[in-house]
Amino acid sequence: MARFRCARWRRRPGYSARRGTCTGTASRCGDTTLDYRRLLARVREVVANVAEHSVPRTELQDAGVVLHERAGTVRFVDPHTVEADQGIRLTADKFILCAGGTNRALPVPGAELVGSHRDAWTLATVPESLLVIGAGATGVQVASVFAELGSQVMLFEAGPRILGTEDEDVSRIMAASFRAAGIEVREDFGRIRGFEKTAAGVRMIFAKDDAVDSVEAALAVAAIGWLADTAGLNLAAAGVATTDRGYVQVDEHLRTTAPHVFAAGDITGRHHARAARGAGRLPGRNQRGAGSRGHAESAGHPDRQLHRSRIRAGRSDRGPGPSRP
Repeated sequence: MARFRCARWRRRPGYSARRGTCTGTASRCGDTTLDYRRLLARVREVVANVAEHSVPRTELQDAGVVLHERAGTVRFVDPHTVEADQGIRLTADKFILCAGGTNRALPVPGAELVGSHRDAWTLATVPESLLVIGAGATGVQVASVFAELGSQVMLFEAGPRILGTEDEDVSRIMAASFRAAGIEVREDFGRIRGFEKTAAGVRMIFAKDDAVDSVEAALAVAAIGWLADTAGLNLAAAGVATTDRGYVQVDEHLRTTAPHVFAAGDITGRHHARAARGAGRLPGRNQRGAGSRGHAESAGHPDRQLHRSRIRAGRSDRGPGPSRP
């Protein structure tokens, strides 16, 4: 989000005069020049500041929570014992898994030539051209940000429309808006056959109805979804099962198949950011048996959680409502 705001600022009249910091050579837009290294430094500064003030470290420590940072990969030894790479070994009656997610890789030849959206945010310069594969929320964010920064962007979606989880009207309007902004949007493009390295970057070879085609870009990134980051956890030792898609299996109370282990967040396959905070608190309350009526509380469907969070903030997709203190 910080990068998107920086990109949008560049389009405002008088930006260069007000800021006086656009002196690099990475990207040009009108009469301004973007110093991308400096932009990323500022983004990292903002992110670090947010992290420092958003994590309730003092409150956790005051509550008696012991923090083990940079512990490395943690794995179950038995149902009630975990150990970490750095030699830490802990036993507990109950556990909450919040290991997050990781990028889903493309299962095609040459996939190692394709980066992730995280790689895009670590570039030292803005690429002349960018191929984004996957047009969900993450893919369209990457595409829109780098288009604003000056890249020639191609956005490829294998499904029938971009933003497939949104209403069809949203997908149609956003696709039209992207095309008007100079982004090449390709929906229902077929299947990827593989990637090849070129002198200027990477080539993607794809086919539809036996017709083979290809596109080239300086950089290609894939945003085709998330996998639960369970590698190394040795969940089987704790009796924790996963779904057929690899996510930790939980019930409506966020309890796993092991009664003493709960899970929350991306590791469960529930990616709604605004509902995540409430979902993160839920297993903590449930593992203590401290539901609001003396029993375990339900997470409910993520969409309903999202709707409730919007109502509490004074916003609702079902119509405006009064803000609550």
